[in-house]
Formats: sequence, structure tokens, C-alpha cells
Amino acid sequence: SLTSEAAQLTRSRLTEALSSPSGKLTLSPEIVIPEPSSPTAILLQTSEVTQLSESLRTKAKANTAFLTCRPTSLKSSLKTFCNEQEAARGNFPGPVPVIYCEPATSTRADDDDADATSVDLAELAEAGASGILVQVHEGVEITSLDDIAKEGGGTSSWVQ
Repeated sequence: SLTSEAAQLTRSRLTEALSSPSGKLTLSPEIVIPEPSSPTAILLQTSEVTQLSESLRTKAKANTAFLTCRPTSLKSSLKTFCNEQEAARGNFPGPVPVIYCEPATSTRADDDDADATSVDLAELAEAGASGILVQVHEGVEITSLDDIAKEGGGTSSWVQ
């Protein structure tokens, strides 16, 4: 099917981007895009995100971009970043895969609306993300396998 072919293509591009055949180190930065608070910041955010995306690809020579933004910014920040990368297809350097990273738990706790923190995988794919990085154990350091095997006497929520 078309969906499985697209998934396989995305997987191969991501695998290629994260490995270096020559054994050199690769650059895969995590970018945290804050929620704009002032009207001016809202107006300028799209052009700034586009410029950042292009700079990571052309000047920093990044292999992959790990992008953290609030779920409420998916349609603006993530989509803008991914659109700039896709526009580079056929150029040198070409686009880099974009991995969406969940915001930190402490960021989620600040939200008034719990629905504003949930992320729909179809929405991420539609925005252009190549993958998602999921926090294990809510971002807390893991000291043993017991930490992630059981939380509060039951199975860890991320395993379910």
C-alpha cells in the first residue's frame, strides 16, 4: 500500500541520516521552539522558524533535526519547519528528517487544558515529521529496569 511504502521510505531516510558510513560524528540538534507570547513574536515566528530550518541544513550541515514545540504549535512551527525541509528536496544539501520530541513533563503540567497536550500521530505525519521521540519514565532518570517496568505497582503507562 501507499502508506507502507511512505513509511518504509521515511524509515530508510532516517536510518541513513542517523548513521555515518565513514564513522564521522553527525550533528542532530534538538531545537526547542517556544510558544510566542507577544503579537510581534507571533507575526515573526514563521519567518524565523523557516530561517532556522534552512540554516541547520545549509550552514550547520545537520543530519537530523529533533524539534520540540507545544502541541498547540504543531500546525505552525512544526509544519513550517518541515515545509522548508521538503522545499529543499532536489537541492544540495537536501532535506533532513525532522523528529518531533514531546515537551518536558513540567511544560505539560502548566497547561490548563489537558487536550492541548495530546498529540495525534496522524497530525504529526501530516505536518511532515519523520518520527516521534517519546519520553520514557516522564523524563526522570532511569536508575534500573524496575523504574520503567513498574510505576506505582502497575505496568508503566508508556508500555501500555
